[in-house]
Amino acid sequence: MTFTPEGKIGVGTESPATWFHIYKPHPEHNNTEPGDETDVFGLYIQNTGGGDKEYIFMTESNVGKTFTIANNGNVFIGENLDRQNNGEYKLFVEKGIRSESIRVDVAADNGWADFVFDDDYEMMSTKELRTFITKYKHLPNVPSEKEVVENGIDLAEMNAILLRQIEELTLRNLEIENRLKTIEEKLKN
Repeated sequence: MTFTPEGKIGVGTESPATWFHIYKPHPEHNNTEPGDETDVFGLYIQNTGGGDKEYIFMTESNVGKTFTIANNGNVFIGENLDRQNNGEYKLFVEKGIRSESIRVDVAADNGWADFVFDDDYEMMSTKELRTFITKYKHLPNVPSEKEVVENGIDLAEMNAILLRQIEELTLRNLEIENRLKTIEEKLKN
């Protein structure tokens, strides 16, 4: 362990590059199985606290608490998050997430909308659809703006909802095309 005159601490290095620098060269091995704490080559923090409102790690800057990991594994990124009301989710990010890619797994075999193509699936008639839209001002099986504002949306669920709408539109378009072909054939004769 190294302590520099400036107050920098180095673990595994004699010349720490920052205030706290840990260095451990990766050993040569062919371990392909998930490891445990003996396979950590950086920082391992062990905390025996068990409360959901207790934290294993927290950073704070001049804007507030910016990154927190609670003992229950919940992660908070942002300075104005309610760390006391963390519900059923594991990651809380203030002001959004920007990513090149996000993968959302669908938890159940029936969680996708392909049932629209089943032979026994019945869509609303065009008249019923028009009546529903006029009355409720949104599509059937799609949450209203009020519901979304109050509850947010689950991305996997919302994608399935939108796919259902696309698949129903596709079926309606195919039906219209068949009707047009029938009309064209009648007009030719």
